[in-house]
Amino acid sequence: MSSQPLAQPNPLEDLSAQIQALGLDAKAKKQLLRNLVAANWGKDDLPNYSTLASAKVEEVQKAVVGTGVVMTYNDRGTQKAAVVKVGTHYAGPRYAGDPAIPTYMILGGFINLTETPGSSSVSADKTKGESPRVGALREIEEELVDNNGSPVLSGIDPNRLKPVDTKTVSIPNGDRMVVIGLHLELNPDEVRKLKAHMERLETDADYRHAVREKTINPETGKPEVCTIAS
Repeated sequence: MSSQPLAQPNPLEDLSAQIQALGLDAKAKKQLLRNLVAANWGKDDLPNYSTLASAKVEEVQKAVVGTGVVMTYNDRGTQKAAVVKVGTHYAGPRYAGDPAIPTYMILGGFINLTETPGSSSVSADKTKGESPRVGALREIEEELVDNNGSPVLSGIDPNRLKPVDTKTVSIPNGDRMVVIGLHLELNPDEVRKLKAHMERLETDADYRHAVREKTINPETGKPEVCTIAS
């Protein structure tokens, strides 16, 4: 009568089972494995390209990326760009918060690398970050709003945004801004909506006040955008 050999223990399978039993989410599981490798490998023996022993390494999901957009349109043969006159939230040392000295910027802000908050053209998704085009259009919808807080421009196809190496924009206060970012050529309907919004901001104080209230930054309690000019 022959005897069957005893099954040899498999440390990797045992460890994997223990880790699975903890019920950790993906990020916590990843950090646990990094800690296990760093603790059991030995810091002095790690290869010189390893990041496991460095306390300065951050996960890429913690980063933010600026995504400015130059929105242009043709006005009777002259190419113009839409820029926003910023609110007190953006008052910097150059102007020392002086409302008599206007500060302008192109629309857009920061993309989110941990989730996609969504917009009128893109569904929200908590499992992946935004692309630069999607994040830029979301910021345009959030910053360029009417008196009800609704986007002045919405439903824009992200693929319409084109990267530009540099684009020089002459600002109404005399500054010249060199832009590296994305370019959006507005169609006639978008130009009509934009101009109607600008006209109401110039002529209707109640409308302008309501727009300012809709762009209050929750962290500072100050408006981000005062008006818009071309």
